[in-house]
Amino acid sequence: MKDFNKRMSKILKTENRNALWCRRFIKYLGNKNNRLKDKLFLFNLLDSNNWARHIRYEDTFIHSLIATWTMDSLFSQEEKIEDLKGAVEVGFIKGFEIDEEKKELHIIRKNDEVIKVKKITDGLTAESEIADILKSHEREGHCHEGSLTFALAFNNDENLAIGYIHLISEKNKLLHSWIELKGKNNEEYCFDYTLNAVINKDAYYNLMNVKPINKILCKDLEMYKDVKNVKNPIFEGMDIRTFFIYYYDIMDELKNQNGTNNNVKE
Repeated sequence: MKDFNKRMSKILKTENRNALWCRRFIKYLGNKNNRLKDKLFLFNLLDSNNWARHIRYEDTFIHSLIATWTMDSLFSQEEKIEDLKGAVEVGFIKGFEIDEEKKELHIIRKNDEVIKVKKITDGLTAESEIADILKSHEREGHCHEGSLTFALAFNNDENLAIGYIHLISEKNKLLHSWIELKGKNNEEYCFDYTLNAVINKDAYYNLMNVKPINKILCKDLEMYKDVKNVKNPIFEGMDIRTFFIYYYDIMDELKNQNGTNNNVKE
């Protein structure tokens, strides 16, 4: 597992206490020289701590594997496969498969659930400016803006969703945006800008521990195109997260102010 721990720390680089524990935990388990009884002692120690026992180590680890797999600007294919093998050896996943034809990574969890991962960038042209961003750390922290960019391009029956994810811990929630869409045979997927990944919906919800707040039909974002440059007090001081959560209420209010049931025009 050459440089395995070093690469994990590249991905899990947040400063909050839970993530710090997670990095140390993963580094410890990844060291084959540490004896099993010492690892069991650490498990018991964490379980006795009121906040540490709530950390979702397995999910956080798998999330980091997906982030590594889709970050082509930092990691080679050999390094990615080495990390996946390391995850099997450490015991966080049961196995993995790579479907070269479909360009999919299948991560097999210990409960036999299969996480199907496709890179968003595999569906973009090589000249796409956004592709370089999606393959690097530049994508991080821009889930709302990135999701909106793609949602406006979809303009169909897909859903732009916003809600809380509890990746590190049940007590550590993060407001996040993603897109939900359907593929062949009506199988549902989640399109995550910050992961550069399209993942089967059930597996995504389980991995991220998703609690949706609001969903906006992408085709309804035509209203947003009509009003995004409107000078109106209702937009003053409003950030994009608030806009997503109350989108339909805001649109209704703008229509009422304009005295029409049609799309608001500038």
